[in-house]
Amino acid sequence: DFGGMKRERAVAVSIANLGYVGTGIDTTETVRNDWWQYDPITDVWTQKANLPGLARRDAVAFVINGKAYVGTGMDNADALLGNPLSDFWRYDPLLNSWTSIASYPAGGNMGVYLSTAFVLDDKAYMVCGKRGGNFYLDEVWEYKPIYNSWTQRSDFPGGPRYQMSSFVVADKAYVGLGA
Repeated sequence: DFGGMKRERAVAVSIANLGYVGTGIDTTETVRNDWWQYDPITDVWTQKANLPGLARRDAVAFVINGKAYVGTGMDNADALLGNPLSDFWRYDPLLNSWTSIASYPAGGNMGVYLSTAFVLDDKAYMVCGKRGGNFYLDEVWEYKPIYNSWTQRSDFPGGPRYQMSSFVVADKAYVGLGA
């Protein structure tokens, strides 16, 4: 069983045959910033270094070159009481440490949650998301870790939305669904 209590609205990634789960909302409706590693060979969950930023739900996560990237999200279980986040962090599993990276600039650098992200050619792409209330984004941004910078790309042609899904097959990304 997962060691961090019930979890929803969390993020998850895989790095080198290990799984990682963190952030989200737990059994007590508390927003978390914890980070857990799962080893399928030993069938054991191990708590790792917490994400240093604010606790969050509805963040995004992706992996580039063996490091996890976690960012954005909402800092409260109740969106009406919370704030969208724009900070981003890189996790090094060998050092069990986090490093702050360039903040996500979408939505006027005011934070976003419920976006989707994918990786192609060692670059990450974040698509759409929600700023709060009825304010949804159609923005697409590319992150290049070698420059630690975000570059805006053409807007998502399907219009503003959030809670989308994305995946990569070979050298193409597929993005869609959502509200």
